[in-house]
Amino acid sequence: MFPQVPVFHLNRFATPRGVKFFAVPDELRLADWHTAPERQLAVALTSTVEHETSDGEIRRCPPGAAVLVEDATGRGHITRFDPDKKCFLHIAVPDDGPAT
Repeated sequence: MFPQVPVFHLNRFATPRGVKFFAVPDELRLADWHTAPERQLAVALTSTVEHETSDGEIRRCPPGAAVLVEDATGRGHITRFDPDKKCFLHIAVPDDGPAT
């Protein structure tokens, strides 16, 4: 999905339109400009994560905070990770689901 970063380890129940639980590789601290594979809620479970949007807004999200990620086209966003263990939950949100 992101050829410039190491492989993420997804749970065996991951589907293109479902719930994904994954751990980010320890060496990954920055996922440069990228789009979301689909509209989704992103929840950091174990560490703080920082999202920078294409308009320059930066949000720092502690564990448990949910972010609605909708930038499946365009420039996308940058994600910065703390050095701690990084586990996340992504939950697909239908296009006709809740708006921002």
